[in-house]
Amino acid sequence: MARVLGIDPGTQVAGYGALDTKSDGSPHSFVECGVVRLKRDDPLEIRLLRLRESLLEIVGRLNPDAIAIESPFVGRNVKAAFSVGEARGVALVIAAERGIPVRQYAPAQVKSTVAGHGRATKQDVDRLLRLQVTMPEGKVPADATDALAVAMCDAVQSSSVQNQSANLLR
Repeated sequence: MARVLGIDPGTQVAGYGALDTKSDGSPHSFVECGVVRLKRDDPLEIRLLRLRESLLEIVGRLNPDAIAIESPFVGRNVKAAFSVGEARGVALVIAAERGIPVRQYAPAQVKSTVAGHGRATKQDVDRLLRLQVTMPEGKVPADATDALAVAMCDAVQSSSVQNQSANLLR
């Protein structure tokens, strides 16, 4: 069993979600999810510092074997993409400092893995994720759901690679 921590980086709200993954095909287990809320009025460097402090606490408490994060995506809002990139950098540095492997997935790959197609809505991803793993009752913040989806994508992709490797060794 391995623990993967999914991170949905942001400079106002960052999500995280952890799953214990199993390579034997049995369901993955929900560990924890949540969000880090940062003060919008704080300067960017202070928000990044607060994000680092929070992620260090989360990583220290959850002790993941891997960190999963979406690969960079630039949509219409280039400024938002840059700030998300800076938040991603914080997560990547923490992983490097702790010697935790990082696996990155394109947003469409996350949606495709969790919901069956790369153009799934956030609601589709949330609904289908809940069918695959027991999550807390009630509303889970969208950023936490996104982070869990990245963790689930990693769990599925990693178990697929392990199964393929095992088949090659037979």
